[in-house]
Amino acid sequence: MKMPVFDSLSRMRLLALFVTVAGCGTRPLNPCLPPETQYSTGSTVAAIGGLLGTAIGTDLAQNSRNSPNTRAIGTAAAATGMGLLAVALIDAVEVQKQREKVINIDRAMRHSYMRPGVPDSFFRPPPPPLPDPPFNFDDEP
Repeated sequence: MKMPVFDSLSRMRLLALFVTVAGCGTRPLNPCLPPETQYSTGSTVAAIGGLLGTAIGTDLAQNSRNSPNTRAIGTAAAATGMGLLAVALIDAVEVQKQREKVINIDRAMRHSYMRPGVPDSFFRPPPPPLPDPPFNFDDEP
């Protein structure tokens, strides 16, 4: 089986598709949170590239009609894709650790600020009592 030849227009379309997919998978950084607690664009692009590389590489490596060189290239592409997926997973674990640190700091700040031992009635007055209804429900047949 011959490998497809990509001309410059096809390459530009693939590049535009890749950039579009990578851009759709990212969000702008939240200014209220530290940047290390947010997923990076590079991690998103690595995950997308890893998925694509693994899928294409395994397809090339498992096709029995391909030449041995094409199979070797497919195996290398699958291994590279798995490496990119591992990088994205490690980044996700690190981001989750940083998020837990920020959440613990936030909980400690809120705990000390809100003073849990003080009753709620200290901060605001109780609501007024409900008025009695102007009619009696027992009178209806």
